[in-house]
Amino acid sequence: MKIEEIDKNFAIPADTRREGAVFHDVREAPFGIYGLEKPEDDSLLFHRLDPAVAEATSPGVAELNYHTAGGRVRFTTDSPYILLYCDTGKPMQCMPHMPFSGSQGFDLYAREGEAEVFRKAFFPTMDKIGATEFSGVYDAPERKMTSYTLNFPLYGTCGKLLIGLAPDAVLTEGEAYEEALPVIFYGSSITQGGCASRPGTCYIAELSRRFGFDYRNLGFSGCAKGEDAIVNYMASLPMRAFVSDYDHNAPTLEHLQATLPKLYRKIRGAHPDIPFFFLSSPGASCGHARRDYIFSVYKEARLAGDRHTYFVDGAEMYRGEFSDGCTVDRCHPTDLGFYRMYEAVAAYMKVVF
Repeated sequence: MKIEEIDKNFAIPADTRREGAVFHDVREAPFGIYGLEKPEDDSLLFHRLDPAVAEATSPGVAELNYHTAGGRVRFTTDSPYILLYCDTGKPMQCMPHMPFSGSQGFDLYAREGEAEVFRKAFFPTMDKIGATEFSGVYDAPERKMTSYTLNFPLYGTCGKLLIGLAPDAVLTEGEAYEEALPVIFYGSSITQGGCASRPGTCYIAELSRRFGFDYRNLGFSGCAKGEDAIVNYMASLPMRAFVSDYDHNAPTLEHLQATLPKLYRKIRGAHPDIPFFFLSSPGASCGHARRDYIFSVYKEARLAGDRHTYFVDGAEMYRGEFSDGCTVDRCHPTDLGFYRMYEAVAAYMKVVF
């Protein structure tokens, strides 16, 4: 017997159709797509980097480039329902330590007053492993003009994304971000979002909702090593701030020593006045020697007169009640772990946003 036969709250509606629904391709106006590279180009799967840069960085980054972490669609509508259809373009894969709702799913937030409020998670059922499409439906509690943000999957791919609305629905642009220039986050699988239960619960999305900024999630599982190709690319991007969070992926302390100062100088040279945040691994899981080294690079920058640098101590992130529940596997955060990361980074970001 299946769990959804025992508890109906675990059931996902099989029929996600609505009679007369009109489907819209999110690559077209008036939808606004954020966090992805050239999203209007439908000849490729949605991607986060220029593919040439990704390939020049490493085979791993070239593959992970098509994972849509940090991608968002914004729009405003009065439709009484929202249908979602995703053609993933590649067979969906299951990660044993991360929910399908986070790795392959989307989640929807609605503007309610001053806050963006979670409304719906769209994710495939387990029988979709190996498949290349899924769909879902959200029924609004009342019909009114509402601004929505739809977060893309953290570890999934997407070739086509359609939004279905009532035939008489009004559809307009989504709301603009308070901070138009994006914050660039560079780092590991933790940065990418492993192992959040859904895209909106990773620490980057939480920070964005708190401070109202656009962002680019350039987290690449196991593959963020400060290579010149990607560092040069990131330095060329317009940005409001930069977050260096790749401690977990530097293979050794010596590798971190060889790459972190160079990364800092490259970003700072291109963007002299933006806030630059140094993060060490949450829970000091990479060891205190690496944490101390990252702090020393930050301290040297401050002593040289750079007043726009900040150090967020990962060793302090998982302190307090239920600290042993902050990770899935003593590495990747749970939603609690991501919230503790959010709190730690927000304490510094509130100074500049």
